[in-house]
Amino acid sequence: MRWLCYRLQMSVSGFYDYFHRKATEGQKKRKKTAAYIVMQFKRLKGRMGYRKLYRYLINRDVMVSLSQVRQALCRVGLKTKVVTYYGVQPRYV
Repeated sequence: MRWLCYRLQMSVSGFYDYFHRKATEGQKKRKKTAAYIVMQFKRLKGRMGYRKLYRYLINRDVMVSLSQVRQALCRVGLKTKVVTYYGVQPRYV
C-alpha cells in the first residue's frame, strides 16, 4: 500500500482517511433516489425505457434528472423488455 501511495503522490494516512470517511448527505440522497428508480422500474415490470421512466417520475413529482435515471438502471444492469417493431405487422383475420 505504501508503494501505491508513493506512486500516486499521496500520504498513507490521507488514503486511509479517504477510504474510511462517512458518506455525505448528497451521496445518501443519490443512493436512496437510485434505489427508488430501480424499485419503480421493477414495479412497472421493465416495460419502460429510461426516457419514459424519467417522464413517469417527473409526473409523480420526483426530482430526478435524465442522467440519474439512466445511470441508476445501468449500474444495476436493467434493460427494458419492450422491442419496438417498425415493420408491417401481420393482419389477423
